[in-house]
Amino acid sequence: MSQCEGRKRGFFCGNVASLCEEVSIPKPLLRKGRRVYTVVKKGFTLIELLIVVAIIAILAAIAVPNFLEAQIRAKVVRIKTDFRNLLLAMSAYHVDWNSYPL
Repeated sequence: MSQCEGRKRGFFCGNVASLCEEVSIPKPLLRKGRRVYTVVKKGFTLIELLIVVAIIAILAAIAVPNFLEAQIRAKVVRIKTDFRNLLLAMSAYHVDWNSYPL
């Protein structure tokens, strides 16, 4: 019966062998009385980061002009709507007072 039975995966149970079984470290890396450490590659290389930055820059170069055009179109639509509302208000004033406001 293992010392780690009933415990959650990854918890230290008292000896290195049981910990290695829990975190799936191959047994040949364990030597009698000595610890052998393996180098685990973590992080990204500079090339990978540069590629990601380049992709983001390309997407931004495509998206920013489209966004600016959409803002201009939205302003034009807002102005047209404001003028239409002004025309309706002036028409209503004319119906009520039989003249246009000065």
